[in-house]
Amino acid sequence: MWMSRWRAAPPQEKLSRYLLLSIGSMPPAVVLGAWPVLVGSGERVQALILLLTVQAAAASVAAYRGAQLAASGHPPQPQTLLALGLATVGAVLGGLWAADLRPAQFASTTMLIFLNLVIGLGPVLRWRWHLSGAAGVGALVLLLRVTSQPFAEALPSAFTAAIGVAVLAASVRTCLWALAMLRQVQEVEELRARLAVAEERARFSRDLHDVLGRTLTAVALKSDLAAELAALGAEGATSQMREVQRLAEDSLAEVRSLVSGYRSIDLTKELQGAQSLLRSAGVQPQVVGDVERIPRHAADPLAWVVREAVTNIVRHSSASTATISFEVDDERVGLIVANDGAQPGGERGGRGLVGLRERLASVQGTLKVVEDQDRFKLSVQIPNERGSHDSGTTGR
Repeated sequence: MWMSRWRAAPPQEKLSRYLLLSIGSMPPAVVLGAWPVLVGSGERVQALILLLTVQAAAASVAAYRGAQLAASGHPPQPQTLLALGLATVGAVLGGLWAADLRPAQFASTTMLIFLNLVIGLGPVLRWRWHLSGAAGVGALVLLLRVTSQPFAEALPSAFTAAIGVAVLAASVRTCLWALAMLRQVQEVEELRARLAVAEERARFSRDLHDVLGRTLTAVALKSDLAAELAALGAEGATSQMREVQRLAEDSLAEVRSLVSGYRSIDLTKELQGAQSLLRSAGVQPQVVGDVERIPRHAADPLAWVVREAVTNIVRHSSASTATISFEVDDERVGLIVANDGAQPGGERGGRGLVGLRERLASVQGTLKVVEDQDRFKLSVQIPNERGSHDSGTTGR
């Protein structure tokens, strides 16, 4: 079962487990490597081996848990460090008690105790303490060796002991650094997921505003018109209410496509709907320019601009005329929506215009608003992609 879980785990989790197991397996490996040197027939030596094994186990747990907690940003557990400290004291007392050890065994015992201690405290020690420990072990081994052999013969053993401690300390620090990098990668992925969710929410909010804003405005206008016609007994009330029904059905279909994530928009249809809405509000529309020349990459954002701009004209002005102008050349694609009857203090930077700027940013487009007394002009510029002058009225 554990093998199936291991295969199903993501690569980052596998690497994290491998690094933790590498740190935790170092103390037992050190003891097993020195086992042939320590083996003896005396009971005291056997007791010392048992104490060293206990210390190795405590160091393994302390290193594993310390690295695990350090990787998650938590402080080490005091109980594991306390257990390591007690086991180290026991091993030191055991080494002093086993007075019949040969000099080589005594030096090996000293080095093992310090190695396990350095590994166990690896997650909480800084580099300078690791290096100091390596130098201290080398000096202690040299001191123990020179009591039974010449200095020239004892020096290589001391140097080897110091290098061994330094290499193990570097291995522990490298594993800890890799675990920290994995933690940062995981945090970045979590942040990316949260940003994706936030971006999707913003997209949904923007689309919902753009989809329902104009439709509900048209429904309100045509409902008022139908009510006035019905009050006068005119025949057009029925046709206006049927138009309201059609708008409601179209709006429902648009909301469903928005929720499914496949919202598309057609520039030609938006222009037709915009002119119909403006006429219903008593505004005389005029469209200037050849829509068929609009490149495909610009048609979709321009359709949203037309929808939002016309909705704002109906809702926030008392306009009598409105002009929608398209300009296309080799360098840019331009759209200008202008109207009279602008109301002072009306909406200038609401959610709709913010949403338009977000849409235009995806095609490096810009949006500018110009007011001149009662004239209001919304101007959009989009870079033209050379060679893409195929019809863009289909949308995305």
